[in-house]
Amino acid sequence: MRITHFEIMSLKLSMVLLLTTILMVSAAVSTIPASNALVQKNYKESSTMQTYKPCSGQISQNSDWSNCNLSGMDLTFHNLAGINLSGADLSGARLYGTNLAGANLQGANLQGDNINNANLSGANLQGANIQWSDFYGADLTNADFRGAKFDGSTFMYANLSGANLSGVNFSHIWAGNAIFIGTNFQNANLSYSWLAAANLSNAILTGANLQDVYAISIILHGANLTGANVTDFETPISDMSCHGSTICYQ
Repeated sequence: MRITHFEIMSLKLSMVLLLTTILMVSAAVSTIPASNALVQKNYKESSTMQTYKPCSGQISQNSDWSNCNLSGMDLTFHNLAGINLSGADLSGARLYGTNLAGANLQGANLQGDNINNANLSGANLQGANIQWSDFYGADLTNADFRGAKFDGSTFMYANLSGANLSGVNFSHIWAGNAIFIGTNFQNANLSYSWLAAANLSNAILTGANLQDVYAISIILHGANLTGANVTDFETPISDMSCHGSTICYQ
C-alpha cells in the first residue's frame, strides 16, 4: 500500500503533538513539586543558618566585631577588653590568657575553645555556646552566664565569684578547686557535677538541683540552700556552715 505525502506529514504532526504533550505533562509533574521542595528547603536552611557580616581589619579592645566569623583564630594574650563579640563565631579559637574583661559575648559561639587563664571578668556571656571549652584558671568574676550552654565545659581552678549562673544547666561539669564566692546559682541544675575543694561561700543556691554532686572538702559558709535538692549530695570533710537546708550546720 502506498502512503501519500499528506499522510506522512499528518503522521509526523501527530507524533510531534504527542511528544509535546508528553513533555508538557512530565514537566508539570516533575517541576512543580521539585520547585516547592527547593523553596521549602532554602527557607529552612536560611531560618537556621547563622549568617556573619564581612569583617576585616585589626581586632582590638573596645572595637565592634559582632556577628563576625573568627573561628579558629589565635588570640592568645591579646588585649580585647570591652570588645563587642556578640553573635560572633569563635569556635575553636585560642583564647589562652586573653583579656576579655567587660567584653560583650552575648550569643557568641566559643565551642571547643582553650580559654585557660583568660580574663572574662564582668563579661556578658548570656546565651553563649561554651560547650566543650576549657576555662582552667580563668577569671570569670561577675560574668553573666544566664542562658549559656555548658555541656562538656570545665572550670578547674577558675574564679566565678559574683557570677550570675541563675537557671543554667551546670550538670556534669568539672569545677574542682573553683571559686564561687557569692555566685548566683538560683534554680540552676548542678546535678552530677564535680565540685571537689570548691569554695561556695555565700553562694545563692536557692532552688538549685544539687543531686549527686561530688563535693568533698568544699566550703559552703554562709551559702543559702533554701529549697535546694540535696539528694545524695556528697560533702565529706566540708564546711557546711550554710543555711536553709537540713544538711547545714546552722
